[in-house]
Amino acid sequence: MLALTGCTAFNNSDDGTADGNGTSATTQTFQPSGGKPTATLSIASGSENKEVATAIQKAADQSNVAVTMHYMGSLEIMNALKAGGQDHDAVWPASSMWISMGDTKHIVKDAASTSTTPIVFGIAKSKAVKLGWADDSGATKPVSTADILAAVSDGKLTFSMTSATVIDSALNVYQTALRKPSWTIWVVDYSGSMSGEGKNGVVKGLNAALDPDQAKKSYIEPASGDVNILIPFETEAHRPVKATGTSTSDLLHEADATDA
Repeated sequence: MLALTGCTAFNNSDDGTADGNGTSATTQTFQPSGGKPTATLSIASGSENKEVATAIQKAADQSNVAVTMHYMGSLEIMNALKAGGQDHDAVWPASSMWISMGDTKHIVKDAASTSTTPIVFGIAKSKAVKLGWADDSGATKPVSTADILAAVSDGKLTFSMTSATVIDSALNVYQTALRKPSWTIWVVDYSGSMSGEGKNGVVKGLNAALDPDQAKKSYIEPASGDVNILIPFETEAHRPVKATGTSTSDLLHEADATDA
């Protein structure tokens, strides 16, 4: 698998339209102008790369290789790498940190940077010296994302940041320990019209949000202080089912066992 990484200094809003030869806002295919392509390259890409569509089309023309861009969020790309890359030939996230965190199976065999954005990491001199990132004079050494992740995982470094999703270890702590407990009431329609796919879709959604193993993949894992209440209804409301903390199995069983 090839990894193309880059940080961009702009935001790209997804307006739900397709560009170039694409068929949707999430998938875009660039066909070479010279005729039938000799191969197709599938890339799991951040949506910000829609901005470089002209360059991708030029590369497709010059190589006679069709390029299919699958626009995904950074966490989706990270999880795709953890799953072995799925059906993608390459990944192109906004930053190489998502490859560092996601490529646990070491499937990325080649990597190239497409753009860079300066990042300033502020740290006390005494802490930098203690971590081996600077000498006594204050002269710093190159520090990688892996170095920061290792320091956080080992409990040697804590810091504040605008988004808890940037560091995987910090994110896992955030979703279960640092965020405020939630009290959520799920009022679910079990009328006859929901029979079949309707009810199945609701149950699937509840499991995605409340089953700890499934919810963890989307970083919405239930925490010990959470309270979730299911109220099925049709003509009348059913008896509420309450789940506290991560013990959601009874609630999910009731959601599945209740007939529409």
